[in-house]
Amino acid sequence: MGKNFFEADKSLWWKIYEKLPIMVFIMDEEGKVCMVNERAVEDLGYPKAELIGESVLRVFHEDDKGTVLKQFQKCLESPEETLLKWRFRKIKKTGEMIWVGESVSKIQIKGEIFVLVVCDEITKIVEDEQKLYREKKKFQILSDNSPLGIAMMDEKGNYLYVNPRFTEFTGFDISDVLNKKEWFLLAYPDSNYRKKVVTEWVNEVMILKPGEIVSKISTIISKTGESKIIDFKVVALEKNPSDEARYLIFHEDITESSKSEEALRESEEKYRLIYKDSSDGYLLIDGEENIFIECNRAALDMLCTDNDESFIIGKHPFEISPRFQQNKIESFVIAEEIIAKVLYEGKARFEWTHLRKDGKEISVDVILTKIVQEGKIFLHTAWRDLTQIKEMEKQLFHAQKMEAIGTLAGGIAHDFNNILTAIVGYSSIAQIKLTDHSYSRSFTEETVHSYLDHIINAGTKAGNLTKQLLAFSRKQSLETKTFSMFELAISLRKLLQKGFGENINLEIRDAEGDFQINADPSKMEQVIVNLVVNASHAIVDHDKGGNITVSFNRVFVRKEDTKVIPESREGDFICMTVSDNGTGIEKDNLEKIFDPFFTTKDVSKGTGLGLSIVYGVIKQHEGFIQVESQVGKGTTFRIFLPPADYSNREAEVERKDFLLGELKGNNERILVVEDDEEVMKLARLLLSNRQYKISEARDVKEALDIIAKEDRFDLVISDVVLPGGRSGINLADQISYQGGTKVLLMSGFPDEKARPDEIRKKGYEFIPKPFIPKNFLEVIGDILKR
Repeated sequence: MGKNFFEADKSLWWKIYEKLPIMVFIMDEEGKVCMVNERAVEDLGYPKAELIGESVLRVFHEDDKGTVLKQFQKCLESPEETLLKWRFRKIKKTGEMIWVGESVSKIQIKGEIFVLVVCDEITKIVEDEQKLYREKKKFQILSDNSPLGIAMMDEKGNYLYVNPRFTEFTGFDISDVLNKKEWFLLAYPDSNYRKKVVTEWVNEVMILKPGEIVSKISTIISKTGESKIIDFKVVALEKNPSDEARYLIFHEDITESSKSEEALRESEEKYRLIYKDSSDGYLLIDGEENIFIECNRAALDMLCTDNDESFIIGKHPFEISPRFQQNKIESFVIAEEIIAKVLYEGKARFEWTHLRKDGKEISVDVILTKIVQEGKIFLHTAWRDLTQIKEMEKQLFHAQKMEAIGTLAGGIAHDFNNILTAIVGYSSIAQIKLTDHSYSRSFTEETVHSYLDHIINAGTKAGNLTKQLLAFSRKQSLETKTFSMFELAISLRKLLQKGFGENINLEIRDAEGDFQINADPSKMEQVIVNLVVNASHAIVDHDKGGNITVSFNRVFVRKEDTKVIPESREGDFICMTVSDNGTGIEKDNLEKIFDPFFTTKDVSKGTGLGLSIVYGVIKQHEGFIQVESQVGKGTTFRIFLPPADYSNREAEVERKDFLLGELKGNNERILVVEDDEEVMKLARLLLSNRQYKISEARDVKEALDIIAKEDRFDLVISDVVLPGGRSGINLADQISYQGGTKVLLMSGFPDEKARPDEIRKKGYEFIPKPFIPKNFLEVIGDILKR
């Protein structure tokens, strides 16, 4: 059992899935586990030896095992490799229960049938759904027992729901008010008064924007013929395709105190009580002093204040925010600009980073609405926590990048093999000429330099390709900087062309002009790769070939253009256009292409995350996308991004191109800590010939022993990852604690293991491997001169 599978395990695809940030199981037809990835072992707590060869039912909740067996059999009996999705409960080795979302499909490997299960923990999502259900139930109980009449109305003014209290004081139930015309005829029998009321509703209520509130008082005739003065408070709701409700209306019978301001204040207080337990944060800002004067419990909970209102009340929004927002602009400056805009325009929606009481950052979606009460201006503030959504976006972004790397893997291997061929070839020729005296006459110093130049160039290409792949696949976000989108596309051309073969022509058209933007280069690489790879998939017949064109230009989006380009705005933009002559996109699918997991491709062609990631990245960088497509003729994507802010560009620092002979020391003592013998030999060769005194150690323990025995060193150069359980950072911390010695750390690992950000925060210097000898010596010289 599983012979062919374990042969397949050696292939590239399993190595990729082994490192995926989601759980992956593969079972045979009996339901026994053949393979499980590291994430599943980590999340569930079972060693691989306890899972391999055992029934997968072992990790399922007892109440779900029967359903799991049925679904497993359903998957095996399906005529094709069908993808099925379920939710189940799993039990960790510790006994803890978690919810997982599973995608299950039948696969064939060299004639054998297996079941592939990809799953991820969704415990928080399920708990949130259950919480939402409880909140809805709570609202139903509150509504049924509310002292206020509560109703919901659609966009056309028809009532969709009324609570018992509404029926109690008006006499009308839902059957009486379903049709707005009949309702107005019954409630306002006087035609002139009815016309006045209808006009006010159309002019003031029906034009409300989401989150806005209006209060209307009018006199109705109840079903029993009584005259009732009703205070209608109408709240406009966000549009939701799955919900017809557009307005929430609170009705209060104020017949006995229609002219009493106290009655109005009590009505408002009752309205406030309905929302005090909302899961969203609600706050009120004084429109003159720009400080918070009220907040609900949810807002306090979001900032982990332990119900301490003083953490928020009386504060300006920037006082509970980090100094800088995500766009690197000071919180105070942006907050003042947004408040001024809302005071002028009436409303704004934006994303904001706040600081919790424990110092951690939290991202919230903010709706800020201007309201006027008794001649005084306030800003109603609604917060929605985006922390979980942000984390999911990061996970989706990373998973999709790994999918794209799989598509390009063949081309990457091709480039590395070419580089290695050049290095091995020129090195071998040089070795032959050094040992074979028949070549000695032709083997001049110029020939040696020529061969060494070829080897160095090939090594540099390998290093650059490695850096590009590490930046492309890293999980963390990179620092925003200024660069040219055109030059970035040019640097990716060869990598992209290798990914889909020579029959598809990729043309990146020469562009004149400035195409500099302020952005995250790694994410913009992802945008270009996704769009080009997506275009290659649209060219069905790769043997016949097709064309993909990438071009750039500066455009000014006019006000009239914003009517035809979704989510656009007026202004100057860098426009990148990616077009193909592929199959095109059906009109019905065009509006769905940016939805996560929506795809018209086969399972083998991708997850459907690519365009969703593109959309998210462009929105994050304050841009927008225009798509045009014709079935059978091809598709064009236009990406609009704001041009770089020249005032924020960093000045270029010119460095003199020193010769190695000029980079000398002055008998400084240097300790090199490195476990790789070849790197140690190189460091010894470079430093010993430059008038430095060198000592060597292979791990932290040996380094500390040497430091304890000898006098203080001027500089310690250490690899970050060392044997023995302690890292170069641990060594640097101990040296720093003792004081006096300077530290230079180096690593060839990607950022998440090398941790350059942590190193620089601690005040140590860092240089990535591979490094050019000149740069290595320059860095050492700079450190020792300080």
